[in-house]
Amino acid sequence: MRAIENKLKESKELCKSIYENYLPIFVMYTEDGKIVDVNQAACSFYKYSREEFMKLKITDLNILPSKKVFEYIEIAKCRKKSHFYFTHKLSTGEIRRVEVYSGSINIEGKQFLYSIVRDVTQNEKNKKRLILFEKVFEHSTEGVLITDMNGNIKLVNSSFCLITEYSKEELMGKNIKILISEKNDSDFYINMWNTLKKEGKWRGEITNRKKNGKVSVVLANFFSIDDEKDNINYFAGIISDITENKIKEQKINYLAFRDSLTGLYNRAYFMERLSIEINKAHENNEILAVLFMDLDGFKKINDNLGHSIGDKLLKEVATRFEKQIRKDDIISRLGGDEFIILIKNIINIENVVLAVQRIMSVFKYPYLIGEYKIYVSASIGISIYPNDGVNSEVLIRNADIAMYNAKDSGKNKFKFYCPNLNDKIQEEFILENNLRDVLNKDEFFLNYQPIVDINTQKIIGMEALLRWNHPKLGLIPPDKFIPVAENSGFIIDIGKWVLKNACIQAKKMHDLGINIFISVNISVNQLKEENFIEYVSKILKETGINPKYVDLEITESISMENIDYITDVLNKLKYLEVNISMDDFGTGYSSLGQLKNFYISKLKIDRSFIKDIYIDSNSTAIVSAIIAMAKNLNIKVVAEGVEANQQLKFLKDNGCEMAQGYLFSPPVDLQNMENAIKNQIKKNYAE
Repeated sequence: MRAIENKLKESKELCKSIYENYLPIFVMYTEDGKIVDVNQAACSFYKYSREEFMKLKITDLNILPSKKVFEYIEIAKCRKKSHFYFTHKLSTGEIRRVEVYSGSINIEGKQFLYSIVRDVTQNEKNKKRLILFEKVFEHSTEGVLITDMNGNIKLVNSSFCLITEYSKEELMGKNIKILISEKNDSDFYINMWNTLKKEGKWRGEITNRKKNGKVSVVLANFFSIDDEKDNINYFAGIISDITENKIKEQKINYLAFRDSLTGLYNRAYFMERLSIEINKAHENNEILAVLFMDLDGFKKINDNLGHSIGDKLLKEVATRFEKQIRKDDIISRLGGDEFIILIKNIINIENVVLAVQRIMSVFKYPYLIGEYKIYVSASIGISIYPNDGVNSEVLIRNADIAMYNAKDSGKNKFKFYCPNLNDKIQEEFILENNLRDVLNKDEFFLNYQPIVDINTQKIIGMEALLRWNHPKLGLIPPDKFIPVAENSGFIIDIGKWVLKNACIQAKKMHDLGINIFISVNISVNQLKEENFIEYVSKILKETGINPKYVDLEITESISMENIDYITDVLNKLKYLEVNISMDDFGTGYSSLGQLKNFYISKLKIDRSFIKDIYIDSNSTAIVSAIIAMAKNLNIKVVAEGVEANQQLKFLKDNGCEMAQGYLFSPPVDLQNMENAIKNQIKKNYAE
C-alpha cells in the first residue's frame, strides 16, 4: 500500500513539475474572474509574481472591457468555443497578441476556468510582414525572381513577366537559361554563377532574350538565400530593364565621340584613343603612325558649288576612307576638310607607305555629287611614334607640319615629318606675331622698280614693292612674310597701307610733272573683302590721284576662285577707271574668255619664262604665244625679270611693249626712283 502511495506522490510531483516548467502559459480563475493559480510560464510572460497574480482578475490581463471578457468566459463555460485571439497587457504596460485556449474544470466539486495562453505577437507581425512582402514583391516595378541552386525558377513577380514577356505559368519550373542570348558568351555566365556561389552576390548587366526573340539589357542584382546553417538554398534576383537607357547612352556616346556629318570618330575620341595606344606601344615597344590629311582645293569647291555639295563630298570621302583602312586602325575627322588616321601594328616604314598609298587611292576616281563630277586630292603629313614624338599633341602637331610641307611641295603628295620643318613653323609663328601691330611701328616701307617702254627704254611706270625692316630680325624678304600675312588675314590692312602710300608717292610725282603709272599688287583675299571697292574709291579720292595712272595687279591663280564674284568686283573696279593687270601670267589656269571677262588691260609674263628665252624652246614658244594672243585681244604685255640684252631683243622683235627687271634697275627707294626719272628727263632735254 505504501508503495502505491509513494508512486502517486511521485506522479503528482512530476505533474506539478511539468505544470510549472514545461506547459505553456497557464492561468486558472473562478467564475467571477478571480485568478487562483498560475504557472511559472505565466509569471515570466506577464511579469507578475505569483503573489501579485493572486490579487488580479482575468479581466486585468485583457485590454477588452470587463463585460466583454465575461461574455467570452460564458462562451467557454458552455463549451461553445474554446479558441480565441486576444490582446493582453503585461505588468510593464507592453501589449502582446495572444492565442488562448479556454475551458472549465471541476476540482473537488468546485467549478474553475482555465486559459492556456500562447504568445503569437511575433507570428502576427511575421504574417503582416509576409502580406506586405507579397504586395511589394508583386507590385514592384523591378523584376524579381527566385531560383533553386540549379537555376530552376521558383517564383517571379509581374514586372519580371513584363520585362521578359513570358507569363508566370510559362516561367515557373523552367530553367533561367531560357532567357539567355548569344550576346553574352558561356564564360560570362560561368563567371557569374561562380561569383554568386562563392561570394553570395553578383551585380552587372546582362543581355537577355525576350519571348518574342528581341534582346533587352537588364541591370541585375543576384544574391543567395541561406538557411539557418548558412547553406545556400535559393538565389534571388532583382532586375531592371535598362534597354532604353543603353540606347540613349549609345546615342550620347555617339554624339560625344562621332562627327555628326561623316559619322567618323571626332577629335576628342581620337585624342583619347591615341593616348591609350601610345601607352600600349610604349609597353610593347611598338611603332605607330599618325596621318594628318587635308583635301586640296576644298575651299574652292565650297565657294563655287556651295556648302551642301561640299558636305556631301566630305561624306563620300569618309566612306571611301573607311573601306581602305584596316579594322584596328582609327580614322577621325578633325573638322572642315581635315582628317586624321592612326595606323597601328607597324613592322617597318614600308608598311606606312603602303597604307598611305592605299588611302590616297580613294582620290583616283571622281566623286559624283549630284550633277557634278568632282576630282579631288589630298595632302598627307606623317609622324612616327616614337621618333617624331611620344605624346598625342606632339605627334599630331608634327604630322600637321608635314602635311603643310606636302602642300607646299605641290599638293596630292604625302610627306614624312622631319625636324627642320619645325624651324619653318617657328619662323612663321614669330613673323605672324610681329605682323600684328607692324603698321603702328613704321617698319614697312616701299621700294619701286621701274617699268620701261621697250622701244624707247624710257620709264613709263613703276611697281610698288613692299619691304619690311624689323629692328631685331633685320630686312625680311617678301616671300617670307607675305604668305604669313595672307594666311593670318593681316594682308587686308597691309594691302590698304600699300595702296594708299603708293598712290600718295605717285601723286607727288604727278604734281612734279612726272606722269608715270603706279602698279600695286592686290591679294585675292583683298578682292574678297565686302568693302574692297569702297576703300579703293576712298583712297583714290583722298590721294587725288588720277585713276588712269593706277594699275591693280591680280595673280592668274584668281581664276580658281569664285569666278562670278571676282568678275563682279573687277567690273566695279573698271567703273572707278583704274587699270587691271594680270601678274605672273602663264603659271595658272586662266582662259582667253576669262581674260576678256576680267577686263584685263595688261598681262605680265612671269619671270620663269623670260629667264629661259633661247635656253628652253618651250618657254620661248610660250612667251611668243602670249604676246601674240595679247595683241589679238588688244592687251598690252609687260615682261618681268628681264636681265639680259638678248632677252630684251627677243621681246622687242616679238612686239612686247613693256619690261621690268635688273637689266634696267633693281627695286629702289623713292628718292632713287625720282632721281632716275629726273636723269632720264635731263637726258631727253640734252638730246
